[in-house]
Amino acid sequence: MEALAAIGLASNVIGFIEAGFKLVEKAKDIHQSGVVSTEEDASHLRVATSLEASFSKLSASKDKSGSEQEVAIYETASECAGLAAQLCRLLDKTRVKGPLSRVKVIKATVRSTWKSKEKEDLISRLDRALNGLNTQLLILTRSDLVAHIDNSFQWRNMQHTELHAINTQISSLQKDLNKSSHNTTVVTELLRVLEKPRQSLFEVRQHQILESLRFDLMNAREEGIIDAHEATYDWLLRPEGPFATPALEDTSQRFRSWLQKKGGIFFIMGKPGAVKSVLMKMISGHENFRRLVAENSEATQTIVAKFFFWNAGSESQKSFGCLVRSLLHSILSQAPDLIPAVFPNDWEETGHFSGQSWTAHHDSKKINIAFEKLLCSELLYRNRHVVFLIDGLDELEGDHKYMVQRIRSWSTTGGDNLKICVSSREWNVFTSVFADCESLKLQSLTYDDMLRTTRDTLAGNEDFIRLDVPVYKFESFAKTLVEKAEGVFLWTSLVLRLLQDGLSDGDEFLRLQSKLDALPADLEKLFEHMLTSINKVDQCYAFKMIHFVSESTTAGSPPMLLRMLFLDILYDSAQANDPADF
Repeated sequence: MEALAAIGLASNVIGFIEAGFKLVEKAKDIHQSGVVSTEEDASHLRVATSLEASFSKLSASKDKSGSEQEVAIYETASECAGLAAQLCRLLDKTRVKGPLSRVKVIKATVRSTWKSKEKEDLISRLDRALNGLNTQLLILTRSDLVAHIDNSFQWRNMQHTELHAINTQISSLQKDLNKSSHNTTVVTELLRVLEKPRQSLFEVRQHQILESLRFDLMNAREEGIIDAHEATYDWLLRPEGPFATPALEDTSQRFRSWLQKKGGIFFIMGKPGAVKSVLMKMISGHENFRRLVAENSEATQTIVAKFFFWNAGSESQKSFGCLVRSLLHSILSQAPDLIPAVFPNDWEETGHFSGQSWTAHHDSKKINIAFEKLLCSELLYRNRHVVFLIDGLDELEGDHKYMVQRIRSWSTTGGDNLKICVSSREWNVFTSVFADCESLKLQSLTYDDMLRTTRDTLAGNEDFIRLDVPVYKFESFAKTLVEKAEGVFLWTSLVLRLLQDGLSDGDEFLRLQSKLDALPADLEKLFEHMLTSINKVDQCYAFKMIHFVSESTTAGSPPMLLRMLFLDILYDSAQANDPADF
């Protein structure tokens, strides 16, 4: 692994340089003192032997495919080792061997004196070579080592054995750096460079805990919601006018004011099909949303945690436990520095890489405790705004009263630092609990958005353009359609699709008017009308398709394309017509 090899190289070079400078320092001390001592020569010999051992370790890690800078380091280190070996042999000749005697000491002293000039020359050359090696390591640290780490340290793709090896190598290098007293510039640079893998290892631990909180289809509902038509609901977050009606202006002012003020709950209610989910998705992604939340505040971060209930989805998309888990995951994803405080035991476990993947086990009790602990933590709100967007409370499969009581308690716990925006149908369990909160009734505010969508859809249809309908008739037709929808956006979308199908079949304008007049205004009756109007020949296939998708969704497994192909096989085989037999 390149990152591991690069860190290992730096560690080995540091050890080699340190041993070399110790040898040079001892020699310089003797030279400056003018004392020739066989004991000092023996000390030189021990340091020189240590230097040779360091060089052997460095040579063993040599990479034949290394960069030019790495090759130069090995060459200079080899030169240093050669000089050290010469010095070692010279010192061996000048030291006392065997039992001490006056004659032996005198002879050794004489030999040492004769060789002092040669010894001084070797020490000087070794000193220069070591300084050159130190400079080369500094260059490597500032360029190649950084490149190796940047290119190789893709921590999310690493195996845990690799992470464990890097963690061990960094710890070893850190010890070497702490012992080093000579090349302070290189040590400073290496400490700076090592912040990269050290921080990445920190992020690995954060990532492991976040992944343990993630669950299947966590964001599937939000991702599956269609984006709002251009400018639809835009008025809600735009401070500038003009507004189509005083009601829209008042609602916009109240919602923007709620975003800017301290804490509390905002309740968005609406009929089925009023596309509350589309509005909630639009709010979270609107360019003014975070700006308004952060306005007139010293906070530096806005955390937005979202959950979209879906009763037709899997178990994880309609349970209260998964709401809490999703909010917890979302907050910690945006503020990972809080993870150690929220999951102290898990954090401690991830710090011990054993070569195996770490897996946490989170039951509902543990998740709830962690979430409540987080909401009560002063660290969460330090320089941060926190906003919850919870869509489709009515689509919870469970105790709705318990859920709204918990949401109210979250708002109380978070106080001025937490805002919660919720949406649901107008059920008593919600309207009673949120009666004292800011709110809006969606179907009473969507007329202009629906009219804009209707106009743009028909005006952009080539078949409709060919009809050359007078403007006044076109306006009257669009208004009739929107008024019949009674604020239900889904009804408008479905009817527009039916009308466009008619245009593709060659319907004239009068035919379109007749179809619109014949369509039921009630959404459920409209669905029934659409199903019963399917060609008799295709009804069996259509019902099987609906049954198949319904069963797949209930089982928590969305229908795959390969599975869908079997419908064609069944259809072509002309077998049982009863959907229950499918």
